[in-house]
Amino acid sequence: MINLFPKIISKCCAYFLIFASSISLATSDLAMVYELALRNDPNIKASKANYLANSEIKNQARSLLLPNLQANASYSKTDQKSESRRYYSTTPTELNLDLENEITFYNLSITQNLFNLQAFFSYKESIALAGKAELAHQIDKQLLILSTAESYFNVLRNKETLASTIAEERAIKKQYEKTKQLYENGLTSITGVHESRAAFDMIISKRLIDEVNLEMSYENLFLLTGKKHHLLKNLSNIFESSLPLPNDIEKWVDFSAKNNLEIKFAQKTLEASQQHTNSKRSAHAPTIQASLRYDDNDSNTIQTDRLTSSSLPDAFSYSSGSTIEIKMNLPLWSSGKKNSERRQAHYIELRDREKLKAKKQEVFKKTRSLFLQTVSDIAKINASKNAKISAQSALDSTQTGYNLGSRNIVDLLNAQRDLYQAERNLSSSKYDYILNSFRLKQMAGILIQEDLYALNNSLGLK
Repeated sequence: MINLFPKIISKCCAYFLIFASSISLATSDLAMVYELALRNDPNIKASKANYLANSEIKNQARSLLLPNLQANASYSKTDQKSESRRYYSTTPTELNLDLENEITFYNLSITQNLFNLQAFFSYKESIALAGKAELAHQIDKQLLILSTAESYFNVLRNKETLASTIAEERAIKKQYEKTKQLYENGLTSITGVHESRAAFDMIISKRLIDEVNLEMSYENLFLLTGKKHHLLKNLSNIFESSLPLPNDIEKWVDFSAKNNLEIKFAQKTLEASQQHTNSKRSAHAPTIQASLRYDDNDSNTIQTDRLTSSSLPDAFSYSSGSTIEIKMNLPLWSSGKKNSERRQAHYIELRDREKLKAKKQEVFKKTRSLFLQTVSDIAKINASKNAKISAQSALDSTQTGYNLGSRNIVDLLNAQRDLYQAERNLSSSKYDYILNSFRLKQMAGILIQEDLYALNNSLGLK
């Protein structure tokens, strides 16, 4: 029984190490990476804070249209000594007084703008500015969805590229060693050795570059999520590409015209500029303000003669009352400042109007381009599948010809290179299709996180 105890302990330790390694090397999927990015990405946090901060502009502008209630209160107490001499006759009269004075005052007032066009249009401008802040946050959330997909699939793309390069390196190395052995046995020339060696050196260089690219893509994913990801789920074999729905480029342009967030942002910018222009134009209009005020004032004074220690008559006063006031203000001349501000606002409005036109042209162009790229990616996927099959057949034929002596080493190396390049092209075409599909939806303004979760269902371990 005693001899079994160390074995039990060693098995428990082994199981613990396996469990700990499984935790540290847990597999991450696209949804998990996105949720980590939502919690850890500083840019999306800053975007939300900016949205909340700018949303307060509307409340600040609205306060100029609402009543303003103000209360004031004060209390003062004064202790004073005074000495004086008065000549009412040949004998002067001296007065030495101690004076104590208390004053209590409070005031309550309410003010309301009855007519203030500039404040009204400023409030309308603040609504547009708050809308801009909300749209900016929505744009940043869409960019986070897109950057998550880009970072995730760039890792998978570079991982598959490296795996293909390593497989190609093994094949070329094997061919190089075989060619060198044939040369040592006098069955081939030194030219074949040099050519296979050159191909081997080139593939090593490519592998080093691919390793760096993979590490950089992992680093970008770490910066996005704040966590190291050792294993990622790959695209499953059941993944299939499909044409954009609807399969009509002009309908996608219509989606962009109605839903694109950057166009909506430019529209809100123009709306804010228009209301700002209205505000500056109304700076010459009169303003009418009503106010109601209530005052309460209480004063009490006690005087004592220090020479006789007698109290003099106290002085007491009390007053209270209310005041209603309606005030009109008409700006007449401000040395040209208001006219200059009005012209400046008009030019800013013209600028934003042209920027909106330019943004629409840019978005429509990108939408058409991404639609065509997505359709082209589907064709590239199908072509790459056929190219891979053809490259494999060509390699088999070239290998047979090389064994029979009808093909040289260069033909064989080229055939191997074509096969592995076809594999990389197929892998790259799939990821291009996924990312361009997301970019197309972003341009159309319909990219949401559910698209990312739906794509996550197409992932699985290979």
